[in-house]
Amino acid sequence: MSDPDWLWRLVDLESVLWIGAILLYGGGDTVTTLWGLSREGIAETGPFVGPLIVRYGVSGLFVAKGVSLAAFGLAWYLLWKPTRVAVPAALLVVGGAVTVWNLLAIAASVA
Repeated sequence: MSDPDWLWRLVDLESVLWIGAILLYGGGDTVTTLWGLSREGIAETGPFVGPLIVRYGVSGLFVAKGVSLAAFGLAWYLLWKPTRVAVPAALLVVGGAVTVWNLLAIAASVA
């Protein structure tokens, strides 16, 4: 059984997906998390990163983000085409969603 054509079109855009994933998951989430943490009444609520930030400060956030990006990169490397395109696509979607979520939390703290 052959893979659908749309999947191979996504593979052709894999580098663009990775750039978006790094910008949104790596950059957008991190920057908006740091911005939110600098505001009164906002805390990291993630079950993994929250306790790391409480214990180690923002260093915990950077370590968690670096380890997670490395793990996703390894998963991408170990998977085969065209399936591995799901890794940057998922990071792009999740990164966009959490960046928007963080921005909404920041906006609510201002109001």
